[in-house]
Amino acid sequence: MSVHAFPERLPLRELSDGFEQEIRLRWWDGDLRWTIQAPGCEPVLLHCDEFTCDVR
Repeated sequence: MSVHAFPERLPLRELSDGFEQEIRLRWWDGDLRWTIQAPGCEPVLLHCDEFTCDVR
């Protein structure tokens, strides 16, 4: 089964020591599992179903 997801907003904010990227997603057809990692940072796992999201 495939999940169809697309970004809704991608605001980028400049910080004193780098940048912060906010990503909002919309999806349908099942659970969404996404791993996000930036250089020098630990990966973050995002798991969402139709009711809740959990970040690890």
